Amino acid sequence: MPRLLAAACCAAFLHAPSMAQEALAVTSYTPTQFSDILDGRFRQSPVALAGKLFVPPGIAPPLPAVVVMHGSGGIRAGDHDVVQALLQAGIAALLLDSFGGRGLSSTGADQGRLSTAATAIDGFAALLALRARPDIDPQRIGIAGFSRGGIAAIFTQQAPLRDAALGAAPGYRAHAALYPSCAAQWEQVVPAASPILFLLGEKDDLSPAAKCVAYADRIRQAGGRAQAIVYPGASHQFLEPGPEWRGRTQNYAACDYVIRPGGEMVYAKTGLVAGADWAAFAHQVFRDCGKWGFTHGGTRDSREQALRDLTDFFRAQLAR
Repeated sequence: MPRLLAAACCAAFLHAPSMAQEALAVTSYTPTQFSDILDGRFRQSPVALAGKLFVPPGIAPPLPAVVVMHGSGGIRAGDHDVVQALLQAGIAALLLDSFGGRGLSSTGADQGRLSTAATAIDGFAALLALRARPDIDPQRIGIAGFSRGGIAAIFTQQAPLRDAALGAAPGYRAHAALYPSCAAQWEQVVPAASPILFLLGEKDDLSPAAKCVAYADRIRQAGGRAQAIVYPGASHQFLEPGPEWRGRTQNYAACDYVIRPGGEMVYAKTGLVAGADWAAFAHQVFRDCGKWGFTHGGTRDSREQALRDLTDFFRAQLAR
């Protein structure tokens, strides 16, 4: 199917009268560091985020569901493609807007606008919002994140962070990270029992696949379940047509961070610690190791295979 026709079909499907959808408010927070989550200080800064819940027709509740978290460019066509694929698989989807409630539309040109810890806490907040609904099975909820949103998909699997954010409540049943940034890695990986799937592009020059493959190895070595799939010839955001060059986006591909057990995020090269001023930290790191621009988009084959791999994963993991 031609790309434009596929996009039109996707839009028509999501807005068809028979497709149940509704607004869902999510109360989240805006911590600066992961240490703010671990010590409970993150609850001092509540923020109201908007979500849209899509429910497949003809299936009796309670339903399995997946939280879908966008990347630095906000909600894009690839996010809607995943929502459509999940609905066709009989899985509800909560498409969360992490930006609007914070007065943002994008962080691509300035990652100092929002911390990665805030993105992670949004993932936990969305899980709690879905659990409060009687039509959603609280034991069958997964998360899928793109690029920046992939950070939430990865770090919601980190057991100490999960416990600090959720208390006694269980975490996600499954995690999927599509072309995520794996530049920041926990010094001590403590994975939850829930599995994670990394979907990566071989030619991704914004979020290099090799870093995520290495992180998946570390998760397995720590006793967790992780799988990485690398699609040949695919670049960043390979669910969308490409490839093409996008020059107005900050690129941190050459930067690496360590997150200490206490939650402090450290720029590995210099030892700089992210303090209370996230923007100052991000800007200083970018001046040292960042550059502008990345290659966007993938092939039709990578898009279609990734959607199959993603839905197969959630079908299996969210089964009764």
